[in-house]
Amino acid sequence: MLFYKKLLSRGHRHRQLLALVVLISGLTACLSYYNGTETLDWLLYDSVQQLSQLPPADDLVIIDIDEQSINALGRWPWSRNIHAKLIDRLREAGTAAVAFDVIFADEDRSNPSADKLFAEAISKHGRVVLPLFIKKTGLHGQVLEVPPAPLFYRAARAIGHVHVPQDRDGVVRSVFLMEGVGSPFWPHISLALWQLLEGEPLLPGSRVTAGTPIDNPQLIARNFLNYFPMPGASQGLRHYSFVDVLNGEVNLPSLSNKTVFIGATATGLGDKITTSVGSMSGVELNAWVFQGLRHRALIQEIALSRIVVVHSVLVLVLLLMLGRLSPRAFLTASLCTIISLLLLSCIVQLVLHRWLPIVPAVLAVMVFYPLWNWRRLEAALGFLRQELIELNDTADQGQQFDNAKGREKNIEPRGTELISQTIGQLVAIKHRADANKRLIQQSLAELQDAVVISDLYNHIIFTNNSFNDLSTVDRNTPVDLIAALTPIELDNNQYWADLLQNLYLTKVPFAAQGRHRLLEKDMFCQGRLANIGGKIEDTLIITFTDISQLKAAEKARTEALNFLSHDLRSPMVSVLAIIDRQYSTKGIDQSALKPIEVLVRKNLDFADRFLQLNRAESLQTSQLHPCDLHSVLDSAQVHALALVDSKKIKLITDRVDVDAWVMGDQDLLERAVINLLSNAVKFSPTGSTIRLSLSQKGDQYQFRVSDQGCGIDSKDLPTLFDRFTRPSRHQNVMGAGLGLHFVATVARRHQGSVSVDSIEQQGSTFVLSLKGLEMTS
Repeated sequence: MLFYKKLLSRGHRHRQLLALVVLISGLTACLSYYNGTETLDWLLYDSVQQLSQLPPADDLVIIDIDEQSINALGRWPWSRNIHAKLIDRLREAGTAAVAFDVIFADEDRSNPSADKLFAEAISKHGRVVLPLFIKKTGLHGQVLEVPPAPLFYRAARAIGHVHVPQDRDGVVRSVFLMEGVGSPFWPHISLALWQLLEGEPLLPGSRVTAGTPIDNPQLIARNFLNYFPMPGASQGLRHYSFVDVLNGEVNLPSLSNKTVFIGATATGLGDKITTSVGSMSGVELNAWVFQGLRHRALIQEIALSRIVVVHSVLVLVLLLMLGRLSPRAFLTASLCTIISLLLLSCIVQLVLHRWLPIVPAVLAVMVFYPLWNWRRLEAALGFLRQELIELNDTADQGQQFDNAKGREKNIEPRGTELISQTIGQLVAIKHRADANKRLIQQSLAELQDAVVISDLYNHIIFTNNSFNDLSTVDRNTPVDLIAALTPIELDNNQYWADLLQNLYLTKVPFAAQGRHRLLEKDMFCQGRLANIGGKIEDTLIITFTDISQLKAAEKARTEALNFLSHDLRSPMVSVLAIIDRQYSTKGIDQSALKPIEVLVRKNLDFADRFLQLNRAESLQTSQLHPCDLHSVLDSAQVHALALVDSKKIKLITDRVDVDAWVMGDQDLLERAVINLLSNAVKFSPTGSTIRLSLSQKGDQYQFRVSDQGCGIDSKDLPTLFDRFTRPSRHQNVMGAGLGLHFVATVARRHQGSVSVDSIEQQGSTFVLSLKGLEMTS
């Protein structure tokens, strides 16, 4: 006992909390430093990128070297004079700058004049950026920078590299603005273009620490790391085909003052890069990097040392605060903290353009919650066990024994935690056990369910008023349990003596059904053993619930469902299966099987319609909900299309141009309209027309189904919607006579109506009217 009091003491609890928080904070710092949650961090980063939105890029254009251009201009590579013509057209259009994502490392010695024209076109334009390529000779060979051919190098206004690094999962998320062999000399092509247009800007991104040796002719040196934001799902760049621009099919004024990126997108020619939001071509990626760069939207990497400090301090403060909350507040606050940390990372990434990997801190909160709850529950459960032992030792049938062991009887609640206060209150509550016992006895006495409590010797300890009403013995005369239970006869030839004996032996609660032979009531009986007066289960509690009405309803429903599912559906489904197998058997007269199949399917249709009708008839007002009649019309139309197609009937639909809502059951309304359409198809000649419409008349919405069939005799109209009633002239058509009765039932359950207007040999029109739902704004 002293151990648990010490365990629950305020100082000891705080020391445990501090030790656990410091441990988790240190583990979080290690995870951050060693990048142990990289996969989850990238998953969060990619998910946030789905919400990214760059400024509109109306002045950026991509000219694609696509399949269309390859087919028109011939196999790649093309002659340089073709590129020269394109640049001349872009110069005539007044483009702001041109960035090629195409390598021109060698001169064309077979056609030097074309190279000269290309170089002259680059020079005349004055704002052309060409790419630099870095390659490695062999597996462990020398790393070389491959700039454009000297003729083009001199003509270009700027040179930039087009490399983007892949993360370990194969996704490209970042770019080094400066890169080169031995030293990061060359700007990225997007940076080169930005410097060309805007001057010499201050470069963003993570820099290599000053003084770090990076000059190595065998290594690629990189600097100014940035994560690039991705465009939104609705954003895109304007693309033109290379051959369309070259042939003048693109209006030149539309390219005025535009920054143009030219690159290969044809299959097998252009490079496809996997990004956070999907794959895109290299030239498009460069364009979006340029867009993020010039709008200062590139995402900066926070220094690792700062991330470790932020995670450590943040986790330390949060967990110390969470650990002092009550269990309910602890759960809510933990969930809110996790959501807040994720939102913080999203805001920092989307608004402040900083990448803060927050997963280590989130994992710390998730791990802390079960660990701290486990610690508190262990302490609470240990204390409660000791208190229960004390209560069992000091109380017997509500009588207090002599307390000679010197245990504390009045312990004031200590601490600020709710669990500490609850435990202290529990200790104080044991002195009010007699009052609580009386309260329980009064509550049991007024229960609607009958309750009887006895000891293991079948001596009744307590009965409530409901049980007294069931019992036939004198209440003032002592009686044993078996005698009191005699009026209730158990089902399945069970006897109370055997049932109770089995309960005493197995300790397993029982549930049984029986009938009160005098009151003619069906009873549901439940019994179990309870630990009331000692350390063992020494008390029997039995409850009785009147289920007479429930049994009657269940019996009626069970009989109907059993009849449909077994006596009707199951044999017919089996017959259909046998017929299907016989169709594939050689030597069987299939013409003899067809009538059988028709009759079986007719009976199945009858069963299905009966079930639908039963559901409609049992529909309650509480089951109704707002239904869109336009949706009902659409579903019925889709179902009817398959029916009208077999008879080449034309189906015409029209509807009111307003919202049409009613309180109803969507499935039943759809089935009602489908029944009307099915009847119209069934009794319409081939090639005729059926019209389905939804209209409004006052506060009523009306479905109208009109056909060009043979019509209905006037003598059949009064009984047309009765159960199992069919028009006299349609007796030879397969049907159960429940379809229209179902429609009438659905209309009635929805406080609506159904009517018919029929002219013999001209057709019929059925109108299903439903009261509209008043929609409040």
